[in-house]
Amino acid sequence: MTVRSPKDIVVAIIGAGTMGAGIAQVAATSGDLHGGLVELPAGELLGRSAGATAAALARTAGRPVILIDRTLDDATASAIAVARSADCPADALDTAVGLLQAAGLQVSPLA
Repeated sequence: MTVRSPKDIVVAIIGAGTMGAGIAQVAATSGDLHGGLVELPAGELLGRSAGATAAALARTAGRPVILIDRTLDDATASAIAVARSADCPADALDTAVGLLQAAGLQVSPLA
């Protein structure tokens, strides 16, 4: 049996109901950006910040990125901030915010 590294796994979420939102929250906050990337329906990437800016990661990834800011404790955080790269459409940010809000988080988009 071959065991793949979590960094090799891509998470796809169809729908933004309770289950989809929970999967998005866990995937997006499960470690550094490479280990916690979620691809949104239109192809943008949602991930947890590992210290780089959304703009820098968008250049590396070759597509728009939305980053979840780090929290002191992901398990108990009730509010988070998100930032998008300049090339990220507003509707993608709305999708990411909706997923995270459906998971019970208060979300503050940063300018």
